[in-house]
Amino acid sequence: MEPDIKGLGVKMDENPSLKAIVDLVAYKVSSNQESKGIEANFLQAEAALKEYISDHFKNPEDFLDRISRDSGDTKGLQDTAEAICRYYYRSKGLTFEVVWDRIGKDKDIALRTITDLIAYKVYHSPDNKGPEVNLITAETFVAEYVSENFTSIEDFDRRLQELGHDVSALRSFAESIYEYYCKR
Repeated sequence: MEPDIKGLGVKMDENPSLKAIVDLVAYKVSSNQESKGIEANFLQAEAALKEYISDHFKNPEDFLDRISRDSGDTKGLQDTAEAICRYYYRSKGLTFEVVWDRIGKDKDIALRTITDLIAYKVYHSPDNKGPEVNLITAETFVAEYVSENFTSIEDFDRRLQELGHDVSALRSFAESIYEYYCKR
């Protein structure tokens, strides 16, 4: 028998709808920049589910009642999984490590491009220490700046959209970060 989800008394093996929701959340985790392997993704999905239930329902039975109404429709289960993911990532906050990981895995093209533009600026500065050190410096600048100035990746993406939808927006953002750290 499978253990209950982190002490809430909700047993996944007794509820196929709950299992489907966890599977959908784990799938979403696996397709984003924070994927750390199958088992870790399922553990993260369970943690997200627990947090969502704890923060939105007086008791787990209320959540189970809600998903039992939605279980006849896979769209309802998918919507619930989406809501759990959105809530979990918004409440999680943006840390240096999260941003650094997104840059390093080359899955966030905007962050990667900004990082490369900063590394190029460092290359042409008196602080040039070679390509590897310049890249690490740029990654550090970007991870620190984004994690300190934005509460979520969605906030960061919104800011980029405000600047525009082209390379000039990324260049402008890179300039801002570079100048911020040059003045320090």
